[in-house]
Amino acid sequence: MTAVIRTRALVLSSFLTACGTSAITYRTVDSPVGYTEALGAPHGLQYYGRAEPEREVIRLTVFEAAECDKLRMKVVSRVQEAWKGDKLMNREPAKTVQEFESKQGTVPCNERFARNVWVGLKVNEQTYRLGMPTVRGEVIANLAGELRTALFAETAPKEATLVVDGVDAGQVSLAGYNTHENRLNNVLDEFRDLLAKDSLTPAEITRSYELYDTLTQLDTGGDPRVSAVRARFLELLYQRKQREATDNMKRNLQALNEAKGLLSAVGPGLVPPYVITSVQGGLYSAETLGWSRAEAALTVRRHPELCSGPFTWGRVTQAQFPAVTRLAFSYLRFAYEDPFQAEVRTLCARPS
Repeated sequence: MTAVIRTRALVLSSFLTACGTSAITYRTVDSPVGYTEALGAPHGLQYYGRAEPEREVIRLTVFEAAECDKLRMKVVSRVQEAWKGDKLMNREPAKTVQEFESKQGTVPCNERFARNVWVGLKVNEQTYRLGMPTVRGEVIANLAGELRTALFAETAPKEATLVVDGVDAGQVSLAGYNTHENRLNNVLDEFRDLLAKDSLTPAEITRSYELYDTLTQLDTGGDPRVSAVRARFLELLYQRKQREATDNMKRNLQALNEAKGLLSAVGPGLVPPYVITSVQGGLYSAETLGWSRAEAALTVRRHPELCSGPFTWGRVTQAQFPAVTRLAFSYLRFAYEDPFQAEVRTLCARPS
């Protein structure tokens, strides 16, 4: 490749010229290296987004992007030289520079989450203003309140127009509504069939818990069908637990009375509300039983002397133990066979 030489002369004073001193000339020597691409300044700001719809809630993520000119740049190796007559006086180290050669169209650039803009959805020529996005470009709206007329007709629209600062920013899909609704209906039908049975197998009981959890994830609140089925599940669950407690466990009324007496000694906020409800009502509760077992496990760990020799309930009725601890052991004694030795042996056998 041929180097390009640009020359400029430095005219010295007439005094130096008169004395026969030659002028100093500066040359720029460019040696072509190749070509590269670069982006020009951004222009033409635009918005677009994606939608993640559920039955009553839509999550919009809004992005902004600009356009940049795609530039073809010539890369050269540039050397600055200083000459005095035909004598090279100085040469600077080579520098790589780029020179504009041509424009090769435009490409998207400066893509990022949109901020400080108003976001809305347009359905059937009606625009619903949803709010401003978070720092991650998200806007979450309750469609039951915002778009009730548009989206809860016989058939939900498949698409809506995203509106950003009053300007249409493309279509977002709402097709997920029908898919979500079909899945919700299938879960509800299967759940209702299980709840209608007089008795359930162990596998069906496990499946009922799975369906209950699935409904919790699918429902965003406000669906009376889901609320009713979940309430019925909890009702039947409580009845089944009551039957199991009656059949398999002996309730120690003396321990229950001790637990009730300890409630007045327990400070406010030290035990969950459901514990108070279970003790006051003399109810067998899986939640309260779990809390009591956890408290007992912590007590055994803190007081290893409880594991020395045969365990007796009298060891945890002493004043050295807080009222909360004594309440937990009294409830365990109420719910299980006295003296609960097998359970304590299990706790003692666990590694510290």
